[in-house]
Amino acid sequence: MTVKQPRHQPLLVSLPTERDKRRGDLHNVMLIPELCLMTGLSKKMRDNFNFMAKLAEHTRKGPAERVSDVRSFLARLRRTRQARGVANSWNLEFGTDLVCIK
Repeated sequence: MTVKQPRHQPLLVSLPTERDKRRGDLHNVMLIPELCLMTGLSKKMRDNFNFMAKLAEHTRKGPAERVSDVRSFLARLRRTRQARGVANSWNLEFGTDLVCIK
């Protein structure tokens, strides 16, 4: 991964929460803005019925559909040259199917 502007970005500082402090994590975490993504939904998004309905299609799935989606994702990882290259550089291997845990 290459940071495009390493010297021209102010770092974002994430302070430890009270829970972090109780756990012994007392240090600030410095984040590079270019590598961060916003999460959550704005009020405008939450108020948009059509947007929320489309979002629900992706977040409210049954177990069979989730399994199918993960299998499709694994298949794409295995057949995409760039994904295989990244996985190999990290010494990662992806199995051919999901692991069943009971």
